[in-house]
Amino acid sequence: MNMKSLRKIGAMEDMPCTSSITNWLASKPAFLEKYLRAKEIQAYNYADHLLDIADDVIKGDTDPHAARVAADIYKWAMAKSFPKVYGDRTEIDHTGRVIVQPAPIDKPAGSGE
Repeated sequence: MNMKSLRKIGAMEDMPCTSSITNWLASKPAFLEKYLRAKEIQAYNYADHLLDIADDVIKGDTDPHAARVAADIYKWAMAKSFPKVYGDRTEIDHTGRVIVQPAPIDKPAGSGE
């Protein structure tokens, strides 16, 4: 897997620094759109990598405890990178009542009352 963090990319000599990249994210909508798409692809790659980790544990090539730590980190990163697909789902259960009461109508001035 050749997915690099923004911090690692910004530290590479032939790449722009991290602050430049974050400024572009704030000021260039087309760049932001491409970045967000790359984060989605990264999340899908992490999901594939989770399957590889599981296979390695089943084969006995990876310690299950180390695999659990790695899997938890990948799942967290996936949820942050692409929350629509991998984020926690929140359900709201509203059991309260809503009471609607009509507002009093003010009598127009000079109506005799």
